[in-house]
Amino acid sequence: MTDMMTPEQRTRCMQHIRGSNTKPEILVRKYLFAAGFRFRVNVRRLPGTPDILLRKYKTAIFINGCFWHGHAHCPLFRLPKSNVSFWKNKIERNQERDIKVNQQLRDLGWNVITIWECQLKPKVRLQTLDSLLHTLDQIYLMNHGQKGYTAEEECASLAAETEIQYGNNQLKDMTPHPYYHVVAAIIQHHDELLCMQRGKTRFPYTSFKYEFPGGKVEPGETSEEALQREIHEEMDYDIHVDSLFMTVTHEYPDFTITMEAFLCSAKDRCFTLREHHAYQWLPSSLLDTLDWAAADAPIAQALQERGIQ
Repeated sequence: MTDMMTPEQRTRCMQHIRGSNTKPEILVRKYLFAAGFRFRVNVRRLPGTPDILLRKYKTAIFINGCFWHGHAHCPLFRLPKSNVSFWKNKIERNQERDIKVNQQLRDLGWNVITIWECQLKPKVRLQTLDSLLHTLDQIYLMNHGQKGYTAEEECASLAAETEIQYGNNQLKDMTPHPYYHVVAAIIQHHDELLCMQRGKTRFPYTSFKYEFPGGKVEPGETSEEALQREIHEEMDYDIHVDSLFMTVTHEYPDFTITMEAFLCSAKDRCFTLREHHAYQWLPSSLLDTLDWAAADAPIAQALQERGIQ
């Protein structure tokens, strides 16, 4: 299919796309502000100029346009039909810069959260923003312990958030659940996805549940490096990490995880079953036939809804 725009029209169209203060950015800012958060925007002194910076949470947030940052398998990312090589190279450079910036921020001690434009569409917007708040709560607890906080604890330029509440119960002093930052691989091969079944575990709510393979991110690792290491250790399997698909935060009865799920590709299906009970290769249309672990279920659902193969 040829491009419906002339080169001049395409150029004018691209020039009118904002680089900052976009509608998705403003939407996230309004939501955070209404929830009591105070923040800086477009902070140039940090790598990548984070769209939103929450100093109290040591967290940088990027709201990425799916086109400009090359969100793989997203309906909003489609290269123009004209001047394809130019746009392909430009998007790839943006992706490389994103990876470099994220690592630079982590090396400086900042948490990095990426929200994609498609994750702010009306159908999934509330789920995305609720997940963001929960992730920020867990980051605060991880960094500062389970102490409640009030406005007096923050400096004048950054007003504090309101006291954290879960349902009708205020957060009370207690030993917090362990918190883990983990990664998961959505491995694709010949239009099917790899679904791994856990064996019996110490927790009944994860025993014999299906999941996407992966594990914890160790200090000093990027998420992509951790994922490749975990898959190699667990399965003796070499994969290529393509792009971040979505991030999920889930609170189990005994621990909480924030899981980054990456779309990955593999050249073959030759791996070793070391830590799992069984596995299945399935098209995305059949993912709802499996009994998924609670943290992995939203990922499986999103894959099925988007028809990703």
